[in-house]
Amino acid sequence: MALAIALLLTAAAAAYVLAPLWRPGSSPAPDPEHARLRRARDAAERVLRDIELDYATGKLAEDDYAELRAGVEGRLRAVEPPRE
Repeated sequence: MALAIALLLTAAAAAYVLAPLWRPGSSPAPDPEHARLRRARDAAERVLRDIELDYATGKLAEDDYAELRAGVEGRLRAVEPPRE
């Protein structure tokens, strides 16, 4: 009798844990446009960090730094998702 109850409880627990895997459509399909914008934003952020490092270490003049930073910030604004 105890074995039957233990098996029943184990089966119920397994069904509860695995239920999300059996539901269709539980995870949304990835949006390719969102992924493209995320990659573009990540790339622009990396470039901005590189520009700031080059300026901080003296590899870029202040005028060049300002020009490059403005261009990269413009790219970042272009790939940011619209705010509601």
